[in-house]
Parts: sequence; structure tokens; C-alpha cells
Amino acid sequence: MKLEKLQNINIAVITSNDQTFLLPTWAKTIKLFKKKNIFLKGIFISRKEMAGLKPKKLYLWYLKTFGIKNFFLLTTFTLLSKIIRQIRKFPSSFEDLSKKNNIPFFYIKNCEQKNFIKWIKEKKIDILLITTQDILKKKLIRSVKKGIINKHASILPNGRGILPFFWNTINDKEQGVTYHVISEKIDTGKMLLQREIKKNISMIGFYLKIFNQYPFDIYQSLKIIYKINKKNCFKKKIVSSYNSIPKKKDFITFKKKNGKIILLRDFVNALYFNK
Repeated sequence: MKLEKLQNINIAVITSNDQTFLLPTWAKTIKLFKKKNIFLKGIFISRKEMAGLKPKKLYLWYLKTFGIKNFFLLTTFTLLSKIIRQIRKFPSSFEDLSKKNNIPFFYIKNCEQKNFIKWIKEKKIDILLITTQDILKKKLIRSVKKGIINKHASILPNGRGILPFFWNTINDKEQGVTYHVISEKIDTGKMLLQREIKKNISMIGFYLKIFNQYPFDIYQSLKIIYKINKKNCFKKKIVSSYNSIPKKKDFITFKKKNGKIILLRDFVNALYFNK
């Protein structure tokens, strides 16, 4: 059968150590993969942070940019998500998740670390799935046999760069997600799958939708790259754009466009996301 192709490929994951969105997302993805008889060769945690900011500076950036109210709500949302996982006895960390699923686990400084690239070559990794803030260079890209699949939260080529939901709200652009094979240029490369996501939701609600669908989207992306499924239809005539980390003045514009960082209903949705 065609699906047997996916059961015989060597897949590894490199992810940020985000326990609010990415830990439950990878727990769901691994569960789906096991149902499909797809098993990971390793999980790597990259310590690379958004825009190169260290954790303390990143928290300070959130506070300065989005204000005290949003910072408080984001912090509370993070704590609530953690409490829900503890009550439901879900994995408390990526290391715990790896142990429970018998998957080799590693911490690395970033994706360019020599022993990481050496491991990729030695294990003959066909597909690398990435959910980090790293900008990949050609040495790693060329070390993966079939390709590195990335999720980007925008309808590419529009909204390349950091926090696309934020910038797409400001620029009145459609919201969505794209899965693509990484190339040496940021947020470009062969596109595999795209989905639009309706507007009138908060930034947190937007990411809850994307990550809740991630296991199914990444599975479809694997089938597309191995030509088991046809390519997803893509929007044509989209103007390319690139944005960097927002500033306080950008947040003011975001609010004028009726943009929301987090809503009370996102706390309810967190119950369904962490299930």
C-alpha cells in the first residue's frame, strides 16, 4: 500500500520548549503517528528564542509591547494550561513525553549545532519536522534527505517573518497557515498545504486553532511530499511581505484595527485544546 511509504521513513522533530502550545501539540501528533504506525527517531529541543531574545527579555518585551492587562491574561492562560495538564496527568515536559513514548530526547543550543547535524546524517533522517524560531542554514538543510517541513502561520508568501497574525491584522490580510519545505530563504520553499482561518478571533485563539489541527495537517503534508495525496490548492497572486518583531507603536495600530491578543473564551478553548 502507498501509506507504507510513511511507515518506513526516518522522521525527527526539533521544537522550541514551549509547554503551552507545542507540548500538547506534539503529544497529539505522536498519538496520531502511532495510530498510523509512524515512529519518531528523536526529539530535539532548541533553546533558540523569538528574535534572539532570552526568556527574561522576551517576557519584558511582551509586557512593554502588549501592556499589563494582556501580559496578565497571557500569564494566567499559561498557568491554566499547565494546571489542566497536571489534573489530566498529561506529560509535564518534552522529556517526559519522550520517555513515555520511548523516543530519544536531546537538548541543543540551536539547529546549527555540529553534533545535531552529525546525528541527522548518521541516522539518515528523511524528514525533519520543525517548530522552532531557528533560521536554518544550508548545512542542515542539505543534511536531511527528503526535506524539512515547517508550519508558518500565514498564507505564504504573505506574512513571512515573526507574528504573522499580528501583522496580517494591521495590514487587513487574510489569516491562515502554510506548510512548506524549508529552503535557504526565510519562509519560502516548496509549499505543501494551505488553509484559511476565519477572522474575528484573538491571536491566542488563532494559534489554538492552528495547533489543534497541526497533527492532521502535518500528516497530510507528509502524504503530499511522498506523493500519496495531491497537492493542496494554493492562493494565486499573493504579494510577498516580511515583518520583524512588533513595537509598542505597532500594537497601538493593531488595536485600532480591532485586533485582540487574548479573549476570555480562549480560556474555555484551552480546556478542549489540552484534552
